[in-house]
Amino acid sequence: MSSLISKFKNYVLRSLAEIRSNYWFVPLTYLGGGTLLFIFSAWIDVTHSDLISAFLPFKLTDVEATRIFLSTIAGSTITVAGVIFSITILASIHASSQIGPRLLSGFMEDRANQKCLGIYIATFTHCILAIN
Repeated sequence: MSSLISKFKNYVLRSLAEIRSNYWFVPLTYLGGGTLLFIFSAWIDVTHSDLISAFLPFKLTDVEATRIFLSTIAGSTITVAGVIFSITILASIHASSQIGPRLLSGFMEDRANQKCLGIYIATFTHCILAIN
């Protein structure tokens, strides 16, 4: 029985390590954070809107202007993410054909790249959820 528990524990730890080493783990974590931030900010807006308006130096009453602002932010973040990462991947593929194939996997495993993509995705998700 003890060996069965030990095997299961090793399997779970190995699976978690494999998931964490995946390129999309960090961006999807940031996506979840953006969604939770939206839920929290919507809750604050519903429950404490009078307190928020007391501290703001300006009034947020024009709903359509807010939607346009959020859609502009969402569009620009997803465009920047797409352009930056497609150009970088293209340059990495070109360089890996001359230097070696490990260059592309090094780019994909870099935590800074994953966090940057995660921030773009979380910003896009928060704006899209806040528009509706």
